[in-house]
Amino acid sequence: MEQHWLVKNGTPNLVVFALGWSCDCNSVAHLAERGYDIFCVYDYRNIERVDAAQFVHYEHKVLVGWSFGVWAAEQIFS
Repeated sequence: MEQHWLVKNGTPNLVVFALGWSCDCNSVAHLAERGYDIFCVYDYRNIERVDAAQFVHYEHKVLVGWSFGVWAAEQIFS
């Protein structure tokens, strides 16, 4: 599984994208200037949990699952 910070500026807002089949961070790169830090997970050949401690300081968190990423998000972030 790939984990990638697309934007990490220390804003109080975070969007986590669990991307779908054959997607990578380029799929959501156009959202980079919206006032949110953006964290992406994709390529689910080996599923692993994400360290939630890196997200605790965010006041507002949004998790977006796309396609196969919906299933993957449940496995990763449950």
